[in-house]
Amino acid sequence: GGPISLRYAIDHKSNVRSLVILNTLVKITPIPLFFSLMFRSGGFSSFLSKRLDLFRKMAFGGKLMFKRPMDPRAKEQYKMPHQKAASRAGIAAFPKMIPTNADHPNATYITDIEDTLRVWDLPVLVMFSDKDLAFKVEEGQRIAAMVPNGRFQVIENAGHYLQEDAGPELAERMVTFLRDEAKIS
Repeated sequence: GGPISLRYAIDHKSNVRSLVILNTLVKITPIPLFFSLMFRSGGFSSFLSKRLDLFRKMAFGGKLMFKRPMDPRAKEQYKMPHQKAASRAGIAAFPKMIPTNADHPNATYITDIEDTLRVWDLPVLVMFSDKDLAFKVEEGQRIAAMVPNGRFQVIENAGHYLQEDAGPELAERMVTFLRDEAKIS
């Protein structure tokens, strides 16, 4: 979600007065071999994601991606659109779209985002969770340090789905930032 929303913000700068960035990447990054083998290896990974529904089972089964209890109704809403193998084509394709080297078709897309953020002078709050398997606190600190007007905050005891694990805390911090630092009311 981060690269998609950041690309929108960059392409519509006149509509943007500040940014809040959560658990994402804005640089080309190698990914763990296990993840690559499971979800980026052509037909095998498509079989695991589409037919066996492994990606969703890993994401929503247990505490792998969530660190706090999740409302079962919210979990069902995440799972609801993808009941059949054919509806999971996007889930199977998504990991393959993440650039892991400069030769990847989406590498320029990510590099452009990073280059723009380095010079875009607007208030930026970066919040990362401390227990995300995919995005580490150090990456959030790097993003906040690279933007001209960045701030960084850690959300403790939260996982990959930061908005589900710490929704009220995120909202409170965003409102404070937008009001006090970005001067948006």
